[in-house]
Amino acid sequence: MIPSLLRRTLAPVLFLASALIVSGDTTASDPDTAASLVKALDPSVVQVQYTLRYDDGDAPTGRGWEERCPNCGRFHGSSRLEPFVSQNRPLEAFGLLVSENEVVTPHMMIHPRFIETIRVKQGTEVREASVAAYASEQKAIFLELAAALPESVPLTFGDATVSPDLKGLHAVSWQRSQGEWTATVQPFGGSVSYTSSGEGFRSVPANVVVATAAGDVVAVIMDERLPLDDSLTGQPLAWPQLSAAEMEERLAGHKQRVDEGILRASMDFRSPRQTDEERMRSAMGYSRRHNDEDSDTERSAAALLVEPDRVMILADLPMAVTARLERIRVYPVNGEPVTAQFEASLSDYGVLVARLSEPLEKPLRVASDPVDELRGRLLLGADFEVSGGQANVRHEPVRIADLRIQHRGRLFPELSGGSENTYLFDPDGGWVAASVALRDKDPDDRRWRSPDLVLFPAAELATILSDLDGYIDPANTPRSEDDENRLAWIGVELQALDSGLAREHGVSGQTDNGNHGALVTHVFGESPAEEAGIQPGDILLRAYPQDRERPYPVRIEESRHYYDSFPWDQLDEIPEEYYEYLPVPWTSTVNSFNRMITRFGYGTNFDLVTVRDGEQLRKSFEVVLSPPHFDAAPELRDDSIGMRLRELTFETRRFYRRTGDERSGLIISRVDPGTPAAIAGLKPYELITHANGNPVSTVEDMEEALESGDVLRLGTQRMHEGRIAIIRTGGSQ
Repeated sequence: MIPSLLRRTLAPVLFLASALIVSGDTTASDPDTAASLVKALDPSVVQVQYTLRYDDGDAPTGRGWEERCPNCGRFHGSSRLEPFVSQNRPLEAFGLLVSENEVVTPHMMIHPRFIETIRVKQGTEVREASVAAYASEQKAIFLELAAALPESVPLTFGDATVSPDLKGLHAVSWQRSQGEWTATVQPFGGSVSYTSSGEGFRSVPANVVVATAAGDVVAVIMDERLPLDDSLTGQPLAWPQLSAAEMEERLAGHKQRVDEGILRASMDFRSPRQTDEERMRSAMGYSRRHNDEDSDTERSAAALLVEPDRVMILADLPMAVTARLERIRVYPVNGEPVTAQFEASLSDYGVLVARLSEPLEKPLRVASDPVDELRGRLLLGADFEVSGGQANVRHEPVRIADLRIQHRGRLFPELSGGSENTYLFDPDGGWVAASVALRDKDPDDRRWRSPDLVLFPAAELATILSDLDGYIDPANTPRSEDDENRLAWIGVELQALDSGLAREHGVSGQTDNGNHGALVTHVFGESPAEEAGIQPGDILLRAYPQDRERPYPVRIEESRHYYDSFPWDQLDEIPEEYYEYLPVPWTSTVNSFNRMITRFGYGTNFDLVTVRDGEQLRKSFEVVLSPPHFDAAPELRDDSIGMRLRELTFETRRFYRRTGDERSGLIISRVDPGTPAAIAGLKPYELITHANGNPVSTVEDMEEALESGDVLRLGTQRMHEGRIAIIRTGGSQ
C-alpha cells in the first residue's frame, strides 16, 4: 500500500528547481529514480504544524518562515503571521524523523509566546511535540514527539562514497504547492565559489535530503552554503546543537546583558515655536504641511551603552526636533536615572551620541567574530521596543538570513521578515548588530515615507564612535529658543514660476513649463547671493549639493498673499476674532527653497544652476545660517495686555522701509481678542515706534516701558500713517 504522503506527491514529482543549480550535474532526474527516492523517504517525512496565537494583544511574528525568491534572491514579505490566526489554520513546515521520537525541521524563528501548540502529522496520525534542541550551524531545530508515530521510519544514512564533484546525488525537498504537499527531486551539484578572502563554498538548495540514486541517504542540508570538505555527510543528530535547557540558560544570561547594555532614554523638548504660516494654517483648520517637526515634548528611544559614560541613542530626529532638545535622561534597570549631555548626531544614521553625567557598569561588548562569518549561525536576539515611556523586551534565538552591501559599501546582515527594534548577540554575549535608521538625504521625500532600517554591525558602530568627527551632522544639534526656527539662506526673495513666466524668460523646457524653478525678485545686501553675483530677474533652476545622488530642482510655493494686496485699508473693519487668519504682508523667508538647503546641512557646499538672459550659469555656495528672520525674531509675549511683539529683521526692515542698520520699531505679531491691546485698537503687523515717548526697537525696550507705570502710551505706524494708542496696564480701559 502506497503511504499517504507519497500518493499526494507522485503526480508533480518531476518539478525541477533548476534555477538553484549553476554547475555540476544539471541533467533532469530520471522519473523512475525520482519516484523511487520519494517512496523510500516518505515514511521519514512529516508535516510540522504550528498553531499560533496573539500574546498580550501582540500579533504573532516570525523571521524564518519565508522562502527566498528564486528570481531576485531576496526574502519578500513581512514577519506578520496574523493571517494564520484569523484564517484559523496552522503554519506548516516539513520535518524529517531522525529517531523514533525526534524530528529535525527548519528553524521558523517564532517566539514561543506566539505558539499555542506544535503538532507533527504523518498521514492521519498527529502527535504533540516540543522544541528539544537548536542546531548551532544549520538553520534547524529538533522537536521531541510526545509519542512515536506508528508508520514512521527514521532516516538511515548509508555508506555511499560521495565524489568530490557531487555527481550522482539527488536533492529532495517538500513544500506546499497549489494546495498540496509536493516532493521535488532535482540533481544535486551546486556551484563552487571563492570569496575575495579565499574562502571556498558550494551554493546548494536548502532544506533538502541528499541521497544517491540507489536511495542511500547522504545528508540533510538546511543551509544554502556548504564548505568544501566532508561536512556534507552525517546524521543531523551529530550536528553541533544547544538543548532547550541550555538555550534557556543562555537566554537568561542574554537577558541580563541586554538589561545592562540596552537602556531606555527619554528626551525632553521645548514646545515648538509656531511659525506665522503654521499659526494661520492651524487657525484655518489645516495641518502643518512643510516642516518635519511635530509637537512632541517627550520621546523615548533605545540607548546603547557603548562606553561606561557614553550612549548611542537610536532616534532619527529631524533638525527642527533636535533644535528643541533640552534634556536627556538614561534609565538603568536598577537605580536612579542618569542625565546625559548631547554630544553629536550622525549625519547618515538615526543616532545621537550623548555623555552620561556618571558612568554605568558593563557596557556592550562587541562580538569577536566578523558579521560575515555569522550568517546562518545560532544567535540571540532582543526585540527592544519603547512604548508609552516603558521598555518592552523580548528575547529569542534568531539567525542571519543574508548579508548585503548597502549604504556606503558597508556589509549589513539581514533577517527575513524585517529587523525593526532588533538587536543581535552571539551565544557568548558579544554584541553583533543593532537596528538603525538610515537618514534620508532627500529633503523632499523625508516627509512622506518612513526611514529605511538596517541591522548595523556593532563593529562598524564602534569604528564610527572612535572617529566621531568624521560622521557628525553639525547642523542637527540643539539650539536656543530664539534660534530653533532659523533657516539657511542665500539672501534672495523668490517668486514661483508658472507657464507664463517660464515662457517669458525662455525657460519652459528647463523648468517643465514652469512646474519648478524660481524667479529672483530681490537680492539682499551683503548676502551670499550678492557676493556670488545673483541679480533680480535671474531664474534659479537646480541645486547640486555635495555627496548627494542627484540634483534638486528649485521649487517655491506660489504665495496667495503678496504684501501689495494686504488689506491695510480694511484693518479697522476686520473683527478681532479673524486677526489670526491674517497672513504676513511681506514675502516670507520661510519657503521650500530655504528649507531645502537647510536640510542639506550647514557647512555643505552646493552649486546652484541659474539662467540670466537665456545663458545658463553655475554659482557655488556654502549652506550658512541666515540672520534672524521674522519667525525666529526675539519675541515679547505679554498676556496681561494680550499682545505679542517681535523685533524687526532683514526682510521686515525691507518691507517697512528701514534702511541700513535702522531698526526702530517693534512689529505687533499677535493681538488677542477682548484684551486691552485689542480694545486700544491695535492691529496685527502695525509697527510700534515709541513707548511713553521713547523710541523702541528691542524686546528689552518694551519690557522697560511696561514696568514704568500703569499707563502705556504707544506710538504706532500703519504703512505711512501714525497714531497714538493708550493702554492702561493696571486695569480696564
